[in-house]
Amino acid sequence: MQPHPADPTHPAGLGQVIHLTRSIAQNSFGVGQVALNMASEQALAGVPSVVWTLDSPETASQIADVNRLPKDLIRPFPMSRPGFLGFSREMELAARDSSLTRPMIVHQHMIWLMYSRIPALLRASSAAKVLIAPHGALDDWALAKSRGKKLLARWIYEGQNLRAADCIQATSEREVANIRDF
Repeated sequence: MQPHPADPTHPAGLGQVIHLTRSIAQNSFGVGQVALNMASEQALAGVPSVVWTLDSPETASQIADVNRLPKDLIRPFPMSRPGFLGFSREMELAARDSSLTRPMIVHQHMIWLMYSRIPALLRASSAAKVLIAPHGALDDWALAKSRGKKLLARWIYEGQNLRAADCIQATSEREVANIRDF
């Protein structure tokens, strides 16, 4: 059994599963809770796991307390401005630092925000496999919302992110069809 990231002999980010999500707060529409539940269950099974989020340290600590999770299961990163882009300079720096971060698996929850650039950075610094769960973000109604912004994101980073993924996870038959159509 591998040590949990809380173990001082286990360097944070080495050989673990990193779950990427914009938020774990209640306003994450359940996506954050999915990431937390998966990371928590993986850690209990002996697989070192952590959730990288753009929530504040205070929010991360509060969510950990409410869910009775170890605080080191959640790694908050400060969001860079403008906030609606879902970008963190510090998260990108951590992803580039191969001495600190060499995950086995990167599990990205949701798409269309700039943290979608993180899997490519982590793959470059390690041999990480990338799993992307769009969580409905490829449905017709979702694609129609902020269509211009999504077209730009697709051209700049999201298209390559999805093409390079080792796996795209669907949560329903409808999502399988949406992924194929996209």
